[in-house]
Amino acid sequence: MTGKEVLYTNVEPAAFERLMKQRDLPDAMIKKIVNFIIDIKNNQEADIHYDLENELGRKPMGLKDGLQLLFGL
Repeated sequence: MTGKEVLYTNVEPAAFERLMKQRDLPDAMIKKIVNFIIDIKNNQEADIHYDLENELGRKPMGLKDGLQLLFGL
């Protein structure tokens, strides 16, 4: 969106956990983040639910539009 290149490096969960511990994140937060990343890797976050749309009374904003709004791009 900004035209800047973003590099991605895949990190195994155990290594990622060690990095977060080095940054003094609380263990409970580390566990939640690592478990969420594992869920994404295992496609457990791929289900589509309409709860938010029903609550808002409209479709939620997409990621790209949301980031553009948030960062003024």
